[in-house]
Amino acid sequence: LAVLNTTHDVVDAPGVVNMRVFPASDRWLGEGRPRGTTTRILTVGTTGSVGKMTVTVLLARALRDAGHRADWLPTGQTGVILRGLGHVLDSVPLDFAPGVVEHDLAVVEADADVVVVEGQGALLHPMWGAASFIFTKVAKPDWLVVCARMGQARHLSFDAPVPDVVDVVAAHRALAGVLGLEYDVLGVALDSADADDAAYEAERDRIE
Repeated sequence: LAVLNTTHDVVDAPGVVNMRVFPASDRWLGEGRPRGTTTRILTVGTTGSVGKMTVTVLLARALRDAGHRADWLPTGQTGVILRGLGHVLDSVPLDFAPGVVEHDLAVVEADADVVVVEGQGALLHPMWGAASFIFTKVAKPDWLVVCARMGQARHLSFDAPVPDVVDVVAAHRALAGVLGLEYDVLGVALDSADADDAAYEAERDRIE
């Protein structure tokens, strides 16, 4: 029996696989590789834990069902378990994160024409914004899908407001301009589990 430990705490026990232990053998430095021809879609969020991985999986599946050679790149512990490849980005020392993203993208893109990259954190999160910046800068996406949860006013465990979807889109567009990248929003994925149909439709129409 093997136990997959997905927490930040390392459990030193037989049979335990710690998902956030970063092996020294994977310390790749970023090379600033030229952008290939693969279409890249990056899931981003208004905050953390708003369904970026779920949207990534469902979008890749929908693309395959539509006849595309599509795959997805996991970047968190649950995604790595599901997909069976990749690295948990928040276990990677910052200097090596760009190189790890470049390496893992090359692995996935070897057999795909469209790749959906699972984002982490959120660009405007008070603490977890670095990962989102790294993905944007290194993955150089063609498209973004913004994930948001209706009714969530504050970041979990932080006394700070969650920005509106419109503001998150504006921030990512501004970042694209600074970095000299060309990408835009493909769509918005709304978690409306706690909202009724009328509230969901009104929020969808406002964002649209």
